[in-house]
Amino acid sequence: MSNIVDILVGIIFLIECVLKIIGLGFYRYIGSRWNQLDFFLVLTTVIDLLLSWFAKSSKVGFFATLKIVRSLRPLRIISRMKKLKDTFSTITRAFVPVMNTIAIAMCVFFIFGIMAVQLLGGQMHYCTDEFVMDKNNCTGTNLFTNQTREWEYRRIKYDWIGDALLSMFILASQDNWECSMFAAIDSTGKKTGPYVNSNPIISLYFIAFMIVGSFFVIQLFVGVFIDTFQTVVAERKALSRQSSLSSEATDVSASANFQEP
Repeated sequence: MSNIVDILVGIIFLIECVLKIIGLGFYRYIGSRWNQLDFFLVLTTVIDLLLSWFAKSSKVGFFATLKIVRSLRPLRIISRMKKLKDTFSTITRAFVPVMNTIAIAMCVFFIFGIMAVQLLGGQMHYCTDEFVMDKNNCTGTNLFTNQTREWEYRRIKYDWIGDALLSMFILASQDNWECSMFAAIDSTGKKTGPYVNSNPIISLYFIAFMIVGSFFVIQLFVGVFIDTFQTVVAERKALSRQSSLSSEATDVSASANFQEP
C-alpha cells in the first residue's frame, strides 16, 4: 500500500514539475530556488522509484541514501505557504548575523570563564561526608553510613577554562543557575569543603553574568531573527506592490492601444 502511495505522489509531483517547465520554460523555472528544490526532490523520487522497481537491493548502499531524501518532501509545503516561506527565508538569511552573534556570545563567555577560573577554580569540591571540611581528612569511612569518604566535584565547576565555558553555557540556559550561585557562595577554598554563606560577594559575579551573558545574548539572538523577518516581509511586500503596479501599467497600455482608431 505504501509503495502505491509513493508512486501516486511521485507521479503527481512529476506532472506538476513538467507543467511548470512547459509554462515557464526550463531556465526561468530553474532560476527559482524553490523550484530547484522541487526539481531535486522530484528527480530523486523518480530515480528512487525506478531503482525500487528494477533492483531488489535498493535497501542498501546508495539506494538507501535516496530513500532518506523522502524526509525532505514536506519542504514542498513551505513554498506554497507565504508565512512558512517567510520564516524559512528568515532562518536562511539570518545565518551570517547569527554567526556574528555567536562570536560575540563566545567572547562574553570566554571573559566570564577566565574570571570564574580565577575566582572559583578548584573550589567547587566537597567531601561525601558532610561533617568533614578538609580534603586531607576526607578519607576512611563515614561513621554513620559506613560508606567510603570521597572528595567529589559538583556538576558545575571552574577548574579550567573548558569546565568554565561548559558551566557558562549551562548558566546561560538558566537551568537552576541560582543553585550554582549558592554553591559558589558556600565555597571556602581549594582544599576545604563548602560552608554556608562563606563567600557572599561572589553572587555579584553570577548576577552580572546572568544580565550580560544570558539575558543580553538571548535578546541579541531574538533581535537578529525579528529584524531579518521584518526585512524579508518588507521585501516581499515591495516586490508584490511592484508586480501589481507593473500589471496595472500593462493593462492601461493595452487599453489605450485598443481605443486608438
